[in-house]
Amino acid sequence: MAESQIGITAAGKRQRVYADSPSWVDRLTRWVNKLPGPAWLYYGCGGLLTYAAYLAIKWWDGSVPSGTYPRVAAVVIGSMFYYVALLDHLNKVASGAMSRFRPASDASDEMLAALEFRLTNMPSRMVWAATVVGLVFGSLTLIAAWQGLMYAEANPFTSAPAVLLETAVVLGLSVFLLVFVAHTVQQLRTINILYTRYTKIDLFDLNPVYAFSQLSARTAIGVILLQIFWQTGESWMAVDAVTLLTGAAVILLAIATFVWPLQGLNRLLVEEKRRLKSAAGQRLKTSIESFNRCVDEGELETIDKQAKAIEGADLETRIVDRIPTWPWQPETLRSVTGAVLLPIFVWLVTRLLEQVFAF
Repeated sequence: MAESQIGITAAGKRQRVYADSPSWVDRLTRWVNKLPGPAWLYYGCGGLLTYAAYLAIKWWDGSVPSGTYPRVAAVVIGSMFYYVALLDHLNKVASGAMSRFRPASDASDEMLAALEFRLTNMPSRMVWAATVVGLVFGSLTLIAAWQGLMYAEANPFTSAPAVLLETAVVLGLSVFLLVFVAHTVQQLRTINILYTRYTKIDLFDLNPVYAFSQLSARTAIGVILLQIFWQTGESWMAVDAVTLLTGAAVILLAIATFVWPLQGLNRLLVEEKRRLKSAAGQRLKTSIESFNRCVDEGELETIDKQAKAIEGADLETRIVDRIPTWPWQPETLRSVTGAVLLPIFVWLVTRLLEQVFAF
């Protein structure tokens, strides 16, 4: 059996396994999407109801003055629902990107279907592994918070109901964070496979190959947007060492998320451009040699035609030279760059305002 056929068969088997035993996060997002109305509405309502429960408990036990709304709790609770909402959104973006990418692929329909399934679904084992790691990470965070080593300013664990809710939120946030990281890695690896193995390049029609740059850009922007929420929480969060280090790591992750899966495409674009430039250069060389031969042999009636051939070959060379080889459109790069700079700008403005009001 040919290697490509083996790959198709293996991909089809994996797809059937995923479909027969979907991960719990895929079951969750599918269930939400079957509900009437937009999915983001349910994720938002879940966050609001959880925050309302937190306020009710904290107001009841007196740890938070009635009528006040701690922003740190809103950020932490909101982040838990934000991760699953972003994951759901990126799956939909990935499905649309695959449809736009199809004209640029030389893969079979079966292979493309298998890769699209991989883009929008996660293996159950991967999700359970991420869940276990998330629970361990969340447990360590809870222990550190219980001993006052982290987020003591948030005044956690003030009553039995508060302990139950805060424990559930921290563990939930940690699990969804790790699941989101695993989901992102799988999506970006799949994009890299599509670009490096199943893409046919046409430098004069680049829109199909740009399809997945939007997915990687939205992933990066979505991650950075959450970091902005953390930076604009309570004032102590903006200067907290853990938050700042996490923010720096998030920005680096966002940049890597945008750049890494598109490297393979950039290499293909450069190679295709080099091939076209070489071919155009050979035509220009041949046209010049023909022109010189006509001049040397006095074939005056064909000199004009050869001169026009030289102009055409030179024009082709200049046209090919102007074709970009970046694996994204300029506006996509500008949006990601702006998103990367935005949290830095927000942090600087926050520090400036603190200095002004302190003065």
